[in-house]
Amino acid sequence: MNSFIDDTLPPLEVDRHRLIEILDKLVSLWPSEILCDEKTLGLDNYACRSLVQPSRDVREKFERQDWEDDIEIAGIAMDFLGMAIKNASRYLTVIRPADLDFDMIVSNIQSRDDVLVR
Repeated sequence: MNSFIDDTLPPLEVDRHRLIEILDKLVSLWPSEILCDEKTLGLDNYACRSLVQPSRDVREKFERQDWEDDIEIAGIAMDFLGMAIKNASRYLTVIRPADLDFDMIVSNIQSRDDVLVR
């Protein structure tokens, strides 16, 4: 724990090609199309209620997968993919997770201090 607090833990390293493979595997956990027709807008909040159940299903499927040594990066990639889907739901009524810009997701992951994408 002190290593984490002292910032002496090395960054998590992942090959870019492997990260894309992980994102492909994560996308396969999502439905091929998500209809975002239940949108709720507010001053400080935005939610697409249509994402709630698919997100829960993906989390359950994620837990049942054997990620071997990739569990940490897969968890990070799942979070960033989920954020990309949520952001897409602001503007789209139909989201196809396989059509998302993986390069943008990888760039966002790469911007973290604790992840090194080679």
